[in-house]
Amino acid sequence: MQSATRNPVLREQIPALLEGIEEVVVARGRRYDRFDLSDPGASAAAADRIVGSSKSLADLLLGRTGKLRAPTMRVGQTLLVGFHQQMFDAAFTPGSPPPI
Repeated sequence: MQSATRNPVLREQIPALLEGIEEVVVARGRRYDRFDLSDPGASAAAADRIVGSSKSLADLLLGRTGKLRAPTMRVGQTLLVGFHQQMFDAAFTPGSPPPI
């Protein structure tokens, strides 16, 4: 566990944070989006096309202060970013399908 106050994760640390991550699930208001990074050719540029806006994957992971959004959790090879109750229910309920 890492303290976001004492040791915040900044934009330049995002590539290291994503090492070994196959899926990123980001809460965005009333919905959440999944980004599949399991393909060896997947990158932030591919995630940009999925989002379909000027925001990069790093922009979705970082808050207004430029630090990693809270809560952020690594569950296996999945990174959960932000709070969305259904996203957490799917990630932490045994036998449930993966977050959509």
